[in-house]
Amino acid sequence: MRYIAIISALLVTMGIFAQELSVTQHLEDFDLVVQQVEENYAGFSSKVTNDNDSCYQAHKADLRNQV
Repeated sequence: MRYIAIISALLVTMGIFAQELSVTQHLEDFDLVVQQVEENYAGFSSKVTNDNDSCYQAHKADLRNQV
């Protein structure tokens, strides 16, 4: 699940540089990063299918809650 590793790495990077942001700003940044990965990762549409979309959505929701 390479796309999850990319999202996780971006979240870590965001956390290092954005220590003083509000919760709303963190969530907006998270949503933007996820959107960018989903739109620009060339293999995303072939990796996230109907079979594993629910798992991906659950993992994304869990990461958002952690933010």
